[in-house]
Amino acid sequence: MFKLSDILSKQVVNIYSGKSEGTIKNICLDEKFRQAKWLILFDEEGEEFALDINKIYIIGKNAVTIKNEDGIFKLNSIDGILNNNPINLSCCTVYGEVLGRLSDIEFNKNFYVESFCVEDKTYNANKIINIGQEFVIINDTDKKITISNFKPKFEIKKESPVSIVTIQPVETIENTLPKIESVESVETKKPFIINEGINQQRIISNQNFLLGRKATKTIYGINNEIIVKKDNTINSKNLEYAKLHNKISELAVFSKNKI
Repeated sequence: MFKLSDILSKQVVNIYSGKSEGTIKNICLDEKFRQAKWLILFDEEGEEFALDINKIYIIGKNAVTIKNEDGIFKLNSIDGILNNNPINLSCCTVYGEVLGRLSDIEFNKNFYVESFCVEDKTYNANKIINIGQEFVIINDTDKKITISNFKPKFEIKKESPVSIVTIQPVETIENTLPKIESVESVETKKPFIINEGINQQRIISNQNFLLGRKATKTIYGINNEIIVKKDNTINSKNLEYAKLHNKISELAVFSKNKI
């Protein structure tokens, strides 16, 4: 068995060619969140690749090995890869108790999900009732509860009879249209601007000062993958990973010098 946090940021080593195929940045589960399907890698140039999870040979202490390059594809060349990773979603019980955020996933040797870690507590996979866009719903009781217990009952409405519409002549329609006095009087909608936040606008020129500092909270990447865990010492891999995800400013704010 292994945890997602055990393999993130590890290199994938090709045994046949003797080279690195990239660094693991994320994992993708199937649509029901039951089994891992793909590992997402990035190379030194920042290009992303997908690795078929079944092509893993060994998950080692410092690296993940594969036999050869079979099963590695450019990420943008594959259709149907689901970005299914519930890491960092809030977790709530059916009785409305918010338990915290989902921080890790544990898999068995066949890459099926065994359990989910919420803060400092672990829940068996069969205790997960639903994984939505914002919340993971957990059954923390001894009762058997499934998502079907909460399925809405839709009423089947009879179709209304088809009404016959009489089309007016073009001249009549034109006469009934409202007149616009001036183009300038029509209010133009302003484009929606996303506020990226103060921390993301900060520019840090010398980033090496972060090396050796201690993270004061867990920093997550674009797809909720872990860049560095809370209380861990920031190393060069963490720093490079933060650069790729534009998380340098956040890393600077939520870190401190070791005492």
